[in-house]
Amino acid sequence: MATDTTKFSINMSIRDHKKLKREAERYGVTMKDLTLLALEPILYPHKEPNARTRKAMKEAEQKGGRTTYKSMGDLFEALGL
Repeated sequence: MATDTTKFSINMSIRDHKKLKREAERYGVTMKDLTLLALEPILYPHKEPNARTRKAMKEAEQKGGRTTYKSMGDLFEALGL
């Protein structure tokens, strides 16, 4: 399925750009992914979890166990994203 896309660019100081890039590296994601993650609550304020997510949340509450990941990239990989 083809997706229409557009280019998004912003001007920022070199200092801020470096800080943003470091944060993306820290979480193991691209700057694009970090930006979209940060903007998701604004872009989709009423987004509700789907049935699969609700089921996983319920199971996690019942089990009480947690899985940890070294980076956001590792988490996304485990989730198949």
